[in-house]
Amino acid sequence: MKNFDDLEARLTLLLSNFDTLYAENIDLKSRLSLKELELKSLKERIERLDAEKTVARDKVSSILQKIEGLTQSA
Repeated sequence: MKNFDDLEARLTLLLSNFDTLYAENIDLKSRLSLKELELKSLKERIERLDAEKTVARDKVSSILQKIEGLTQSA
C-alpha cells in the first residue's frame, strides 16, 4: 500500500503544480497581450512623431531657402 500512497502523494503534488503553472500561464498571456497593445500604441506614436518631425524639417528648410534667397538678392 505504501507504493500507492507515495504515488497518490506525487500525483497530488503534480496536479497542484499543474494548476499553479496553468494559472501563471494565463496571467502571463494576459500581461503579454497588454504589453503588445502598449507596444503597438508606442509604435504608432513614434510614427506620428516622425511624420511631424519631417513636416517641421521641411518647413524649416523652406524658410531657410527663402532667407537665403533674400540675402542673395539683396
